[in-house]
Amino acid sequence: MHSPKFRTIIFPAVIIVVIALYTVQDSFASAAGCDGNGNCYIYAAANGSGNGSSWTNAYTGFGTGTGKVNPASMTRGVTYWIAAGAYGAQTFSSAASGTTVITIEGATTASHGPASDWSDSYAGTATLIGDSYFTTGYWTVNGQPVPGCSYPHGSGDSGDACYSIHFWNKSDGANQAIGITSNLTLEYVEIEGTGEGFPNNSSTYDRCTSCYGNWNDYAIETSFAISNLYVGYSYLHHTGNTQIQMNGGTGSSISNNCTFEGNWISYNHTGQNANHDEAFAILCNNMTVRYNVLQDICGSGLIVDASADENFTMSNWYVYGNIFFSDAAYLALWPTLSKYAVGTIDQGVLVLGDDNVDNPNTEQLTGTFLFTDNTIANFTNGTDCSGTYSTQDVGATPAIYGAATVIIENNLHYATSCQYGNYNPLCGMTSGGCTEDYNASWQGDSTLTQWQTCSGSGCGNSDTAGPHDYNVSTLTPTGPFGTTQPATTIAGYGLTTPDPFSSHAGATLGSPYNLDMLGVTRGANGTWDRGALQIGGGDPPPAPTNLAATVH
Repeated sequence: MHSPKFRTIIFPAVIIVVIALYTVQDSFASAAGCDGNGNCYIYAAANGSGNGSSWTNAYTGFGTGTGKVNPASMTRGVTYWIAAGAYGAQTFSSAASGTTVITIEGATTASHGPASDWSDSYAGTATLIGDSYFTTGYWTVNGQPVPGCSYPHGSGDSGDACYSIHFWNKSDGANQAIGITSNLTLEYVEIEGTGEGFPNNSSTYDRCTSCYGNWNDYAIETSFAISNLYVGYSYLHHTGNTQIQMNGGTGSSISNNCTFEGNWISYNHTGQNANHDEAFAILCNNMTVRYNVLQDICGSGLIVDASADENFTMSNWYVYGNIFFSDAAYLALWPTLSKYAVGTIDQGVLVLGDDNVDNPNTEQLTGTFLFTDNTIANFTNGTDCSGTYSTQDVGATPAIYGAATVIIENNLHYATSCQYGNYNPLCGMTSGGCTEDYNASWQGDSTLTQWQTCSGSGCGNSDTAGPHDYNVSTLTPTGPFGTTQPATTIAGYGLTTPDPFSSHAGATLGSPYNLDMLGVTRGANGTWDRGALQIGGGDPPPAPTNLAATVH
């Protein structure tokens, strides 16, 4: 279970962000619906009249037939409670009515609508297998916190009772689990790709023929610019390509207002293709990525701008409080499965700019690009950096220019601090000023000596570290976390007590950066700890349990 602090501090942030996105009074207004009070019910095994007015008389699914609800004509302002069952992929295209929202709510034993004929036997997972789409705006899909579960959490290859709504693109390597549009909220939802069985690919076959496989599916995707997207407290995993692919837009017409928080994102690139398969390939202004866990991700970077079209302007990225790590089972795939490029990070954790060196100064950055309080651990692929290439905090290519302000502070690297090759740091490539300091590297291995940051303009790979950086090249194997690494839980990246940074504190930042992912106030103990987790929290949630990677 979550600690009470996690429930009371972090979860309300979801509500705050959603309200901020829509800022309207009528978005959540009730409307006359199936029961006359704005509630409709969907249950695959219902055997009543099929009019949606109660659990007994629930719709048995989506469609145009008898006893079905048509996803093209669902009623605005209504909450559709959905119970366990297999419902198939859907295109949700009900016409917009101003900003009024349609809500699809996963039914749980604790929360299942006001109908009095509910039975706890209806609880479970509503699974939509195939390629689903939202083609109109103002939808909220809420899988709800399930009693007895910790978040993020998952178990089993075919879904998980901790997420009462599960979108699963099980077999289409050319598409996605969810095609998205503007004004969409997804929370407490499991979103799965085609990679079940990776790296053995028992659900399909070994897809790497000269590493040009055709499995390039995504968890969520749009090929055009959208606005007001919220993805929170969800589990995105096992995609053939990138989990979040938002490659639409040119010039000033790119996506806007994108928030991703509290998600567990794991195993991209299970299609073993020759593409750049990150966790995020995204073009979005005013983007926040906070309090997420990214496990076993490879590619050009972990979060990159999509850069399909050049000559555009992008503003304001805030990436903070995240944990990025690879576990021991995943690292063991290299070099055995090195042809799949698993574990490889080419240019940095966050990477900006197209890699076409013949087109410099084509991607303009304005506003603020912030990367703070993140933990980056275990990307070494062995004892040197030759497989990882670069885990610098923010990398950039010659395409980048502009007057953006860059802030890179309080990040903690553990056994992962590589800068192998000529990969440029973002600092010095924009004219708005750069603060890169108070970062820490805790190697635990004297052979990993290439970690560094730089401060000021004109930074290059040979520049010295920032004045408050803290680089520990050799210490005990457990390092600052007090447990044998690499860990597979959030708790495994909590700092030891006493505070290992008490004499090397991080920089103090104001709200909203003064909470960690468990809701603990940073610096309340007198020291602003580096990395994603501040000492003083409760019991963190565990990792999903179905992420083991084995080689046969």
